[in-house]
Amino acid sequence: MSERQRELFDKVENACRALELDSRQIGEDEAWAIAEALKVNRTLNGWSTLDENQLGDAGARAIAETLEVNMTLNWLHLGQNQIGDAGARAIAETLKVNTTLTELRLYDNQIGDAGAQAIAEALNVNTTLTKLLAIAEALKANKRLSKLRLDSNQIGDGGASAIAEALKVNRTLTEIYLTQNYLTEVGVSALRRSGNTTCKLKDVDRQWTAVRAREYTESQPSLNSQRTAVRARKYTESQTSVTLPTETLRFRSELAAKNLELAAKDQMLATKDQMLAAKEQMLAAKDQMIAVKDQMIAAKDQELQQLRSELAVEGYDDDYDDDYDDDYDDDYDDDYDDIPKQEHVV
Repeated sequence: MSERQRELFDKVENACRALELDSRQIGEDEAWAIAEALKVNRTLNGWSTLDENQLGDAGARAIAETLEVNMTLNWLHLGQNQIGDAGARAIAETLKVNTTLTELRLYDNQIGDAGAQAIAEALNVNTTLTKLLAIAEALKANKRLSKLRLDSNQIGDGGASAIAEALKVNRTLTEIYLTQNYLTEVGVSALRRSGNTTCKLKDVDRQWTAVRAREYTESQPSLNSQRTAVRARKYTESQTSVTLPTETLRFRSELAAKNLELAAKDQMLATKDQMLAAKEQMLAAKDQMIAVKDQMIAAKDQELQQLRSELAVEGYDDDYDDDYDDDYDDDYDDDYDDIPKQEHVV
């Protein structure tokens, strides 16, 4: 264990109520040391923040293994840590057995629809998680979650459609955040057609503004005020206050529309191909019928030729008999004329 790992291990092991390790450039190796310390810590019963580090999927897996053993931690913040679908799956497996965690933040990571599905399945089992502030998809089985934040991830229209299906039956969720994802008008429309009147779609139709940055500042009273203000200002500067659709979202919407148009054309072409294939089958059947008829005609021709041959042979014999009879009659007449005639004497 390196000196830095030992330092973090001791800090976590001796933590009592809360642990703040934001923006410490913590990577995979450091995450492993923190995870090992959390396994033996029995006094940390508040929250642990690891926002704005570089945990990645490997670090997320290490922290996830800890949650299978640590049963005192209530809050865990892992925002802005380059966590992808693999890390989300590891956390999801842990949530199926952890019974103490009530708040999990995974905002601004690289989690897509696959990771969302894994977390969704975990929600079917976990009954203590009351705030999932980064990622979730299916809420049909979860009856306690009231706030859902999926902002700043990589969720597209497919994930939005799955959420919309869940909102049709879920009546406990009151707020959902979906800004800065890959939604187009297709996904937004699916959400609005869910028919859910209790849940408010936050920041779907507009970007983050200075008001959102101020709310962010007010929601973090325990952090250093100067660093919090800088963080809030970064949010303000990085987000445009122009009402949607922005150029990017407009382009995505146009691209989605073109994709739908191309899909419709592909379907039309597929239908035409099927029609052509059917016509070709009909022509092939007709060709077979013609071939059968040709064979029948050929057989008839053979029968006719054989009949003609038989008739020709019978016609030759009759002519021979007629010629023989004529020659015999002529010879008889000649002989009769040659006999001398005697005069009749009275």
